[in-house]
Amino acid sequence: MNASCSHGSACPMHATIDAQRNAAYALAALVAAAGLYFVFFKKDEPAVAGEKRKTKDLSALEGDEKTVASLVQEAGGSLYQSDLVAKTGFSKVRVTRILDKLENDGVLERKRRGMTNIVVLR
Repeated sequence: MNASCSHGSACPMHATIDAQRNAAYALAALVAAAGLYFVFFKKDEPAVAGEKRKTKDLSALEGDEKTVASLVQEAGGSLYQSDLVAKTGFSKVRVTRILDKLENDGVLERKRRGMTNIVVLR
């Protein structure tokens, strides 16, 4: 303990060495205990936070909006906008306007992916 101090036991730091060592051990034990708690006792959260969104109630929607929203729901909650055009037989403009309304109502959202959009239920 006296390797870095030439004063020996007369050094004021010499009296605190044991307290410093004990504090370091206590801190290490606390970190280890917290780690063990999180590993063994913390409940796992679902990997996909949006699972509840995919079973959204679409009964309030009518007509074309309900058709589009139900197609997205049947596809697992997400679908390319171009696939919606193909499956519904509607024009691109009509699908875009329907999606605009549904997006404003908070039913779904569009995410830009390169040259296409992915439609996702909220």
